[in-house]
Order: sequence, then structure tokens, then C-alpha cells
Amino acid sequence: MITVLAPGVLSLVQDLGRPGCAHLGVAPSGAWDRGAHCSANALVGNAPDAATIEILHGGLELRTSQVVFVALVGHGVRLWRGALHLATGSRHAVPAGGRIRIEGMGGGLRSYLAIAGGIDVPATLGSRSRDTLAQLGPPPLKAGDVLPIGQSRCIDQAGSGAPSLSPQAPITSPHEPHEPFDVLPAPLEGQAWDGVINAVETGAWRVSEHSDRVGVRLLGESLIGAHIMVPEVAVQALVPGAIQLPGSGQPIIFGPDHPLTGGYPVIGVLGQSALQRLAQLRAGDDVRLRWLP
Repeated sequence: MITVLAPGVLSLVQDLGRPGCAHLGVAPSGAWDRGAHCSANALVGNAPDAATIEILHGGLELRTSQVVFVALVGHGVRLWRGALHLATGSRHAVPAGGRIRIEGMGGGLRSYLAIAGGIDVPATLGSRSRDTLAQLGPPPLKAGDVLPIGQSRCIDQAGSGAPSLSPQAPITSPHEPHEPFDVLPAPLEGQAWDGVINAVETGAWRVSEHSDRVGVRLLGESLIGAHIMVPEVAVQALVPGAIQLPGSGQPIIFGPDHPLTGGYPVIGVLGQSALQRLAQLRAGDDVRLRWLP
């Protein structure tokens, strides 16, 4: 068991989500930066779909009731065990009664804390992930919460209590805030769309403070004006990474907790690697979009 002493800005239990539930009106959800989530799990010997804690900005503080092995993967964060600073991207033992704290330092937004055995809270529709839009899954962590830990797959049978894994080099998730985001264009035709496509790629965009796991809102010069008229479209299905152009002319890039349908046109979609990078953008960060051929 681990006890939450302080939840930080927002700390959520996440695994690989609940794909295949669209017919129930439920989005996939799951860890936004899957590379960081899976890397943290690998360091402590968990399966990729074991539940971790997704930490926004930092501030999470936990106390253990048993010996646990932990790994933190992310950018712009520090991991502390008591007064001892521990390296991120590496595996560490925490004694029973020990305290760990994640401190946000800037340079990224989301980090992932894996504990050997995984966070063993009850699953909803086959997943332990929190869907912030549908309000499914375990609620955001709060002070006083007690989280059960599953049985570790990697405890040394000789009784040492250490994960039976070979030493690993620190693992980090790619974070390239200044690189453009590659976009697969939607099958749009017509002169009106040509103007939109050109304006998207040449526009100067930055992340709005009103962004969350549902979607990242971009701020910049509106794509809808006197010289650009966007045709009406029927209701469209949405996926993570879909770029929607609402009536404001300010694009929205949908995240893992996206709605399933929308009445505004979708002009393109990010690939999985770009979607992971999107998870680490902070309010005010610059964004450049680049159309793939």
C-alpha cells in the first residue's frame, strides 16, 4: 500500500486505456505520453499495461507501507526519497515507511511514476485509467488516499527483495518542443481548404492555458476570416490527435480523453509519436505544424 500525502496539481492513475469502447460512448483515455509510461513500467519489471501515476507539474508526495521499487520518467521533474535526490529514468528501492516526492522544475508537463506490481485499483470497462471527460475510472488523487499495489512479477525468488532485472541505463521520453509536429492531412478538397491548409502550416501557434487531457487549444491568428471560408461538414468521428477547426478559427488538437464526435471539420491528425510530444507542452509553448505529403 502507498498513502497519498499531497496530490500535487493533478495526479491520475493511468494505464494503456480502454480502446474498443467507442460503441459505448467512451474514449480510449490512458496515459498520454505512452513512451514515458511504458519506460517507467519497464524499469520496475511491470507489463506495459500496468497502471502508473500520471503527474502534472509535480507536487505529488507518497508514503509507503512496504518496501517498493519505483521509477519516474518525465522531463523537468526531480524525484526525492526523503532528503535524497534520486535520478529519474532509473529504478530505486524505497523502504517501508519511506517518503517519495516529485518536484516540478519546468521543461515538460507530465511525468509517470511506476511502482513494481502496478497501482492495483479496481478497473472500469477493463482499464484503471481516469477519463476526465467521461468521469470514468479512479478519481484524481487526494491527500489521504490509500492505493493498493499489485504483486510484482520481478521479485528475486532468492529472497533479496530486489527486482531480478539486469541494470539499465536511464530511460527518458523524447521531448523536442521546438520541432514541428507532423500532421497527416484529412481528405479535404476545394479552394477554401487550400487557404486553410496553407495558413495552418505558416501560422505561429502557442498553447492556450485552457488546454487539458481533452484537447490542446492553440492560439494564433484565426483561420476563418474574410479571405478564408470553411465549408460546413457533417458530424465527424474523432480520434486522439485529431485537429479540429471550430468556429473561432483556433485549432484544437484532441488528447486521450477526447469526445467521440464533433460538428466542426477535422483538418488533420497527429501520429502517435507527435501525440506523445504534445503531452509535454505547457501553456505558452510555441507550436509549429507541418503537413506530411
